[in-house]
Amino acid sequence: MKQNLGFLWMKLGVPLLEPWKAIRRRGHLYIAWLLGLLFLGLAGFWLPLALAWARSNPINTVFEQLLYGGTLASFSLVILAEGILGMLTVEKAGSNVTALGIRGIAGCWSLGLIVLLAGVMACEVPSTSGSHISRYVHVLLAVFAFITAAYLYCFRFPMWEKGVEDIKEEEDSDVDKLRKDAVGQATDGEVKL
Repeated sequence: MKQNLGFLWMKLGVPLLEPWKAIRRRGHLYIAWLLGLLFLGLAGFWLPLALAWARSNPINTVFEQLLYGGTLASFSLVILAEGILGMLTVEKAGSNVTALGIRGIAGCWSLGLIVLLAGVMACEVPSTSGSHISRYVHVLLAVFAFITAAYLYCFRFPMWEKGVEDIKEEEDSDVDKLRKDAVGQATDGEVKL
């Protein structure tokens, strides 16, 4: 059983982590994007909370009004839509079948989250009876959207995708290196082997 799980992880889990390699070289851009997303993108959510706290108003009431008004859900929709569009408009991507599959899985997951978020917003708007979807559901969906958007950001840089041309260049470089090593080993000092 443990071997089967290890095999399954190697075949399915490891390829899904490949896009994170794209931010190794551009980590500073990724951090700037994350901070901008949190502070600028979520300003419509945290700023009213900060103002309520500064004015000694009940924060819980403002928090619920923001949630049920759709502020957090609409922010989540926007970052997911931006992530999907960023993923679809990358140049020189899609030459690798595995990478194409990972893009498809991430896109389907994102579209599913968008449908859920839109459904939550649609249920909250006409709700005049006082019954609402749990605030935990709102926050959990926003966290999933944030993590998914952070993952989709990695697809902007297709350097982690090795296409046919990249693999051919690597193999040609390996063959050249072997050829040079073979020439060096063909002679031992003055004696030809």
